[in-house]
Amino acid sequence: MVNDQKIKPGNRHVGHLGSPSLKHEHPLLTMTRETFEEFGINVLNGELLTSINVIVNSKADSFDYHIYMITDHKGKPFNCSKEHTEIKWFKRKEINKISIALPQFLEVLDDWLKGQNDKAV
Repeated sequence: MVNDQKIKPGNRHVGHLGSPSLKHEHPLLTMTRETFEEFGINVLNGELLTSINVIVNSKADSFDYHIYMITDHKGKPFNCSKEHTEIKWFKRKEINKISIALPQFLEVLDDWLKGQNDKAV
């Protein structure tokens, strides 16, 4: 989530929120449901930044990892899940200090932030 150029990922052992989609659930709906379950907010706008196929042990044991940017939501985020030790807003440079799920996340985030800065100019 973005708020005044600060990012709010859940801070847990892998540094992200989410879980696999329910059977026949669209990834956007999964993101919306998981964000409500873990942060207690309703997503008003979520932009798909990329999808990455993650191989666990073999190609047969893989899944698609979708990265969204939530740019608008209703409600104040709070930790309503036992999956996170805490949640807080981070400046971009602070995200380098936390553990995140995929190394590609920072590149995707930087590309998105650059696009936002280009729009503002």
